[in-house]
Amino acid sequence: QKIGEVHLTDLKFVTLTPIDLTISMQNAALASALATSISDSFSTNKETSEDEAERHSISAREARRIARLDSELERVEDIEPMTPSEHSTDVSVHAGQQIEQMRKLTRLKMTSPEVILTLTNDFQGLDEALFKVIAMNWVFGGELDYPGASASEKPCFGFNMNTSFLADYFDTASNRWENFLTSPW
Repeated sequence: QKIGEVHLTDLKFVTLTPIDLTISMQNAALASALATSISDSFSTNKETSEDEAERHSISAREARRIARLDSELERVEDIEPMTPSEHSTDVSVHAGQQIEQMRKLTRLKMTSPEVILTLTNDFQGLDEALFKVIAMNWVFGGELDYPGASASEKPCFGFNMNTSFLADYFDTASNRWENFLTSPW
């Protein structure tokens, strides 16, 4: 939605039933291992082996071939100028420069009567509940404002949340949930 020079995006999520999310320790450990593996794959390793350097180097023949292809492409571009429809920026409904300079405002609103997060221990082959955190009457709102093409202005954000928390732990001796917090927080 466009309002003047502002591109406004509203995202709203409303649930009428409680959201119940259960996280197991094995799944948490797996997610942690995956996140570590992914972040390690993006890190740079300054110690490169000779085999790796040889694998990424090109031969003199390949370098000459690439140079020949490059000079041929430059020659073709000099002879045949590009028509406006070829390889230009996408000029669809929005003009390229106008969309970059337009201020973008994104709003997010989420509401739920109850959100329950339960953590279970399943390392020993049994699913044993550890604790749960309950957010009652959960209302969240946030706003992200991108000022536009100006490099001097930084994005601004703000958010608010209104809820009350309860926490319970599972007592294996009595085989039932016991209050961890005596009153909502």
